[in-house]
Amino acid sequence: MKHTALLVVTSHDETSESGHETGFDFQEVAAIYIRLREAGLAVRFASPKGGKPSANSSSTDSFERSGAVDLFLGDARAVAALSDTATLGDVDATRFDALILAGGPGALHDFASDSTLARLAGTLWDRGAIVSGIGCGIAGLLGARRHDGLPLLAGKSLTGPVAAELTEMGAAQSDAAVNLPGSLAESTMTCTHGPPGEPYVVSDGRLITGQNAASASELALQILDAIDAFPREAATA
Repeated sequence: MKHTALLVVTSHDETSESGHETGFDFQEVAAIYIRLREAGLAVRFASPKGGKPSANSSSTDSFERSGAVDLFLGDARAVAALSDTATLGDVDATRFDALILAGGPGALHDFASDSTLARLAGTLWDRGAIVSGIGCGIAGLLGARRHDGLPLLAGKSLTGPVAAELTEMGAAQSDAAVNLPGSLAESTMTCTHGPPGEPYVVSDGRLITGQNAASASELALQILDAIDAFPREAATA
């Protein structure tokens, strides 16, 4: 049976009140998409508002972008799919084996406060899917809850961006909806980090998190391993 992953990107594309650009991180999206497609997975895109999302320009800068971005942009089918994301409220959770929340500064504005995204993450977790997030995208997991009412992240090991990484991308903003490093440090989870800007991924069963864009390719590989290790079925933990 062919596996299918849902890759969620932020819809927040407005310049913040503090003057910082938002949007999603194209390098993360491209690297994850390319790895999963190479392994034969189907990948679908969604966002809180649906339609065409906006990438943070720093993640598509020709001097900075990775080869994965060029591969993605050269794939007409991938570009078309990302240009017409499904609205989160229209997503059928029964169709997916993995949920991936991509980062970028915009995710700090809409992911953490999106109740539909939180419910989707909780539902997919309870159905036995792999749940993952990278960089600022991890903000979308903060409000997710399991069927027993406990936070999805409670008691879990994970990672997330450090303050220096958020500052570098212009995401350490006073007007963002969530202080992600602070939220991860204060919660009932174990959050660890690697050096800023270096790949760092933490897997805890079906929960897989990546610290930053440099972690995207490794995150995708660990998602593939987890799909094989945890066949999807109704789960309780």
